[in-house]
Amino acid sequence: VMTEAHNGMEFMQEELFGPVLGVIPFSSEDEMIRLANDTRYGLASGIWTRDINRALRFARNVEAGTVWINTYRASSFMSANGGFKESGYGRRGGFDVMEEFSRLKNVVIDYSGAMQDPFVIRLR
Repeated sequence: VMTEAHNGMEFMQEELFGPVLGVIPFSSEDEMIRLANDTRYGLASGIWTRDINRALRFARNVEAGTVWINTYRASSFMSANGGFKESGYGRRGGFDVMEEFSRLKNVVIDYSGAMQDPFVIRLR
């Protein structure tokens, strides 16, 4: 736990995958969102608060693929997983990612058995 941290510190601007926490004080919600978004990464974020409305405002405005509220690293295979900006390329998991793994194709089949060349003009 790094107290008195600031976004100018190298560890605050890197995508660390370890037990590291930088504590930055803030004086307003706008400042909190600005500080949280002041990075080129956006894989995940978390907020601890008793104010659910504040938590929902944070979730709506933070640039992160996952937002945990009063918890961290809780996950489900049914949830999409991926980040914003330079984090977590693509999406994995959940129903919303089906589009990413799909290519739309139109297939038309004539089951009548009367195969004819559609480019030949037949006059009667």
